[in-house]
Amino acid sequence: MMIDTERKETNRKKAPYSYHFEDGMLDFFIGAIMLQLGLSMLFDQLGAFGAASYAAAFLICLILYIAIIIIWKKLVLPRISSVTETPVKRKNFRFFFRFNAVFLLIMIAAAIVFSHRLSNITFFSQTLVRVLPMVIVLGVGAYLLGLSRIFLYAALIVFAFPFGGYLAILTGWPFIYPIVILAASAAIFITGSILAFRFFKAK
Repeated sequence: MMIDTERKETNRKKAPYSYHFEDGMLDFFIGAIMLQLGLSMLFDQLGAFGAASYAAAFLICLILYIAIIIIWKKLVLPRISSVTETPVKRKNFRFFFRFNAVFLLIMIAAAIVFSHRLSNITFFSQTLVRVLPMVIVLGVGAYLLGLSRIFLYAALIVFAFPFGGYLAILTGWPFIYPIVILAASAAIFITGSILAFRFFKAK
């Protein structure tokens, strides 16, 4: 009985959900998504890569996505095996990933059905279409995983998209729109870098 209890305790401590997400990897991943959106818009404005501008941005960021996953698995997980368990419940993780899967399917279906109508809607509506899915996912994740800083990222995204768009309209310089998005991505990367530095510096 004692051996089984110790074994369960060891498994609990080694589980990925036994950590408070203070390693910066989640922040890097969110920043990479913003980077992909910013690069997509920038390539589109520049006319780079032609019709494949969005695919080019994705492929560039795909390298970053893979690097983040490798760092998390090879460097982060081995260091958190002895970290105390977070108050986040295991069922919250399950619900979060299930929610994302269902939400992704809904967004894909909506994109297929309504894609031909997007060009006819107002700028505000277009911004809402771009921002709302990410904000919903971040908001749900922040609530379920107990990460208050993710709420700040959601607020930053809500601010960056319309602000960058309206700033581009006011100045007549369309490139400022993706620059604002890339600046928001940089802010998230900086936060992730600070967290990662503290994480790997700690003994």
